[in-house]
Amino acid sequence: MIAGGHLDSVGEGPGINDNGSTAAALLQTALKLAPMQHTATNRVRFIWWGAEELVDVGSDYYVDQLTPAQKQSILLYLNAEMIGAPNFVSFVMNGPGATSVPFDAYFTQRHLPYELAPTTAVGSDHEPFMKAGIPVGGMFGGSVGAKTADQAARFGGIAGQAYDPCYHQPCDTTANINPLALDRHSRAFAYAVGWAATTPTITVPQTP
Repeated sequence: MIAGGHLDSVGEGPGINDNGSTAAALLQTALKLAPMQHTATNRVRFIWWGAEELVDVGSDYYVDQLTPAQKQSILLYLNAEMIGAPNFVSFVMNGPGATSVPFDAYFTQRHLPYELAPTTAVGSDHEPFMKAGIPVGGMFGGSVGAKTADQAARFGGIAGQAYDPCYHQPCDTTANINPLALDRHSRAFAYAVGWAATTPTITVPQTP
């Protein structure tokens, strides 16, 4: 399986939440998994994508270079995006052919709220994999959408305000990171990667 997140940001801002938050979580997950790499049931490839902000240039190129056999060998692609959003919601993506079970387990076992979202809710590097017929899943903390009253009741934060008011703005600095969101989502993503690495048979039932 592949775990990924984009490393680039826009010229207008430093990109600490978008997407330094995921880049850091991805690196920490890789470091924690590294000592077990020779005993893991399934190999995991970690990728930090370039030029996502130019509409998935790096991931598009990568998928285009794969042979049919290589595409078939990828059991699952997990993507993360903007996981440290200051006014966050824990959005879980469940793409065609994939399952949100690893995220479900993490949040449910800890009595933490989460919300299922379509893969179209955020444009990112999962899209080329999905187009190639590879099962995709992932999570994100929200960007320009406004938090609803129901979401504020479940996740905290301020209803009626953007999930990330500094999205693609100069204020996307370290001060823009919600420490609770970053910690919670980093752990959930690492849990999902660990699940995919150690599950003998990944079942990915077709979903609408």
